[in-house]
Amino acid sequence: MPVVDVRSLGFCTDLMVRRLAGSEIVDRGDYLLVRSSDFPDYYWGNFILVSESSSDDAERCLSMFATWFPNAEHVAVGVDGTDGRVGDAAGFSALGVTTEVGSVLTTDATPRVRRPNTTALFRPLRSSDDWLQLAEPHQRVDIDAGQDSPEHLSFIDRKAEESRMLSLTGRAEYFGAFVGERLTSSLGIVSDGNGTARFQVVVTHPESRRQGLAGTLVAMAEIFGLDQMGCRRLVILADPDGPAVGLYRALGFSGDELAVQLLRPPSATWSRQRQPGS
Repeated sequence: MPVVDVRSLGFCTDLMVRRLAGSEIVDRGDYLLVRSSDFPDYYWGNFILVSESSSDDAERCLSMFATWFPNAEHVAVGVDGTDGRVGDAAGFSALGVTTEVGSVLTTDATPRVRRPNTTALFRPLRSSDDWLQLAEPHQRVDIDAGQDSPEHLSFIDRKAEESRMLSLTGRAEYFGAFVGERLTSSLGIVSDGNGTARFQVVVTHPESRRQGLAGTLVAMAEIFGLDQMGCRRLVILADPDGPAVGLYRALGFSGDELAVQLLRPPSATWSRQRQPGS
């Protein structure tokens, strides 16, 4: 268990999920090391989390990352802050590292869905066929965005298997919207039993968007987290400039905390992996 006092609620819940998934989290005194030895190409399963003040020195941060991940093709550094600031932003940019900022939103109230979808079947994932379908909407979204490398599609398959294993521990529940037997939208919610739950990636097949599927699913998972998991706070991340943030706020989420990820992927042709729990 790390003893570094992590300020960012986004990264606190990231660490909770990674710990439940079996990642190694090591307190290095002034930063945290997160390693997933069985998943070495997962950026946000293999990263360091530094303080906002430490982000004033880009070269030092990259040197610390290289110390622990000498064979990694990527660089992933989280900044433990709440206002989206990076000290040496220009230095990171000069080293080929991009800055990604996410809005951290929370709720503790039962949601109201203005226009719930009434045609799809909404339920937890249970059967082997359910889990086999989990990766497909993710892959289709990324293929449509030009992120279709075999490596990336394999990554999504392995993330789906990790989600299944998390569900088997009893600490996570994954929900899907089904049209007939086809999974068209999905998400997960994870908690370690200490009163906070973190949503996992909310995704809808491109052909099934604008039908109220994601909003209905999020509301279903909110109710489950509060009533069945016994949580007092639910956490979700979103692109502050994307369409999902408005949906989440309409469902009762609020907050102005920003989480910062610094990333240099192996190459420009390999896709950006989703934040674990957006």
